[in-house]
Amino acid sequence: MRRKYPKPVSVFLAALLEESSQLISKEKLEASPGLIESINADLLGLPQPQKLPLKTELSSHEKCFQELFYGFGEIAEAYETLNDLMSLVRFTPPKTFNINKVRYLKFLKDAYFNEFYIFQQRIDAYLGKISHLYKTDPVVPNIAKTVAALRKAINSCTNNFIGMRSSHVHKQRYTATDEDMRRLNLLQILAEHSEMKRKMRVLYSLAFRDAQRHTKQKFREWNSAARAIIVGTFDVLNRQLLDKRKKLIYPVSKSQNRVTAGKK
Repeated sequence: MRRKYPKPVSVFLAALLEESSQLISKEKLEASPGLIESINADLLGLPQPQKLPLKTELSSHEKCFQELFYGFGEIAEAYETLNDLMSLVRFTPPKTFNINKVRYLKFLKDAYFNEFYIFQQRIDAYLGKISHLYKTDPVVPNIAKTVAALRKAINSCTNNFIGMRSSHVHKQRYTATDEDMRRLNLLQILAEHSEMKRKMRVLYSLAFRDAQRHTKQKFREWNSAARAIIVGTFDVLNRQLLDKRKKLIYPVSKSQNRVTAGKK
């Protein structure tokens, strides 16, 4: 089931999709010998045709669009992954899967730290790329300052989380300082190997439920932070890079005439 993006993200995506329909038009496909056959072969896993389409140099607009579109896709993927992990933590692996549920919960926590870091880094890289693409643009002359302030605000908001992730990677697992997981690890050993297995299994089951519930709460809080970051980011980008008709404004140098770009 496809999730809905927050409104500012959907607005920016709609502008990219509209632009893509202009750049990848039917006329352009038909004007490129063998291109359709090559695309179909790639999608269907068939051998490529002998006569491949000739490679043509991308225009400045096409290069810019490529950067904006690919960067957006990377951010969207990272954001979706955080939501996937929120869904996965709600489930416990069936016994038939032969997956230890404590290690499963640890895996989700470890994965979440890495994926949130990737999400933050992709946002930062995207903003850096936009600042570079539009640095000489006369219509959005303050883009560099705006983006710099936005990057600083995002980094400030995520410093604590990134610090935890760095400690987890370079020093010790986050679970080593997580009271729920430490208790769960101990009870798991007792439930499997001690002489009080029956009693320990009850405590172990209760401890797992507590740890799972607390993990859900943490993921929900962190996902709320991720949502606030992506909403704030694209709210700013929409005001800077889209015209009144919600169409993408391409960067131009001060020496160029603005013929094809929209007006603010």
